[in-house]
Amino acid sequence: MANTASATETYDPAAAARRLKEGGVALLPTDTNYALGCAPWDEAICARLYAIKKRPADKPLTLFVRNAAEGRAYADLTPQEEALFNDLTRRFWPGPLNMIVRSGARAPKHKYFDANSISLVCNRNKALMQLMEALDGPLALTSANISGTSIDGLVSAEQAAGLFRGQVDVIVPPIDSGANTTQSSTTQSSTIVSLVGGSVKVLRQGDVVV
Repeated sequence: MANTASATETYDPAAAARRLKEGGVALLPTDTNYALGCAPWDEAICARLYAIKKRPADKPLTLFVRNAAEGRAYADLTPQEEALFNDLTRRFWPGPLNMIVRSGARAPKHKYFDANSISLVCNRNKALMQLMEALDGPLALTSANISGTSIDGLVSAEQAAGLFRGQVDVIVPPIDSGANTTQSSTTQSSTIVSLVGGSVKVLRQGDVVV
């Protein structure tokens, strides 16, 4: 049985990071939706997250990083792609912009990440950043909803806990808002762009307009 803690209980990022390193799955805030997250490197840990979400294995996870340099370390970019990456990270990171780039040698290499490309995000959410600092590395995330179902608007902390409490090991409360919601500055899921091939292709439009 998962050893869960509610958002109203004392939350310790260092303890949460230890639990994730041991194979735990977390509910945590991002700049947009509340998310399910885990350490990205172990396939078995990611498999547990997929089982909780009922997510098809052919839908890859997103790697959330602390800064542009950390994101660049997991990418394999041509000079043209790197110029685009540097420009977009300077303009929009941290923030709700998801960039798909070619996967580098240091990226996670198992079936829950695409073999050829990787989706990178750097958000500004304080609770998320605290947890990654405690982990000293990135997190694998996906929105906290059951695959194949839809939720009107962004997934809130209350909605996420209602779906997954008792199945996760850590529940990270929001810092930036007194309400049990995600970041109030965003209204949609993140903008997704692909830089593969040296041009910017918008795959999903969110609040960020590139």
